[in-house]
Amino acid sequence: MKAELVLDIPPTLNEQIREARSHWSVSAQTKKRWTVKVALLAHSLPRFPDKVWLDYLWLVKSKANDPDNLEASVKFIADGLVMAGVITKDSLMIIQSPVVHRFDKGVDTVVITIADSPIWKLERIEQESQWIGRDMFVPSTIPQRAKTVNGRTID
Repeated sequence: MKAELVLDIPPTLNEQIREARSHWSVSAQTKKRWTVKVALLAHSLPRFPDKVWLDYLWLVKSKANDPDNLEASVKFIADGLVMAGVITKDSLMIIQSPVVHRFDKGVDTVVITIADSPIWKLERIEQESQWIGRDMFVPSTIPQRAKTVNGRTID
């Protein structure tokens, strides 16, 4: 089963931060208003009693937007879906990986697809990377001549 919800884009991370800095109650009111707005728009969607897979298509006027700024709006959306009873929780027990975020040019809206089975078949297209030591990440694309990184030998 699949369902689709189309919304104006909720406040981005920068907007949320700006409101929170003005006064905590301003951001709390915005959070409540957007959660209720999403719940009202989602109330007629089918119910998903178990695991769900989500796909977000962000349609934006300008591709100069930061993806992470837009993606912070998901909090309002997920909480609204729970409030409407469309999904049971917005935890990792219910929302499955991958949660896909796609971006395209358009009027500032977000199209959310909710499904009870995987929407995308994703495959990793690069070789696995490796972790060296506690805090150092080394991608697998290091040229063969690089035998050491920070004094440690790489096989």
